[in-house]
Amino acid sequence: MLSLEKEFIDLEELKSQPDKVKEMVNKSKMIINAAPGSIVNTGNNNEIKYNNSVKKSDKMLLIKHLSDSGIPEAEIEELLNIVDEGFDKTTNWIERMVDKAKSGAWNIKVGAAGALLADAIKAYLGLP
Repeated sequence: MLSLEKEFIDLEELKSQPDKVKEMVNKSKMIINAAPGSIVNTGNNNEIKYNNSVKKSDKMLLIKHLSDSGIPEAEIEELLNIVDEGFDKTTNWIERMVDKAKSGAWNIKVGAAGALLADAIKAYLGLP
């Protein structure tokens, strides 16, 4: 019986710790709202190691990575048409995608969207 009590939350204890309740709720929201393929990190002093699967000049890996991240096929096709043309068009595309993240049209957090796109495109172009 004692082991079962340790597995469940004591409601009386939580009533006296509103900060702990708020922290638990915020962590739950973060996990629930995470986009498919995203990485969730909670706690203090945690470290995440992320391995970008995109390789230089490999369009198929770029397509898979972006598709797995929830980017619609039409948006990926547009990027493929401009990514080799230069940074101006590619930057504009990234800005539009980040705007979609801001508006909720793309189910990903804004900071994660920018990093995901920049990392994938840099890897595709062979940039450090």
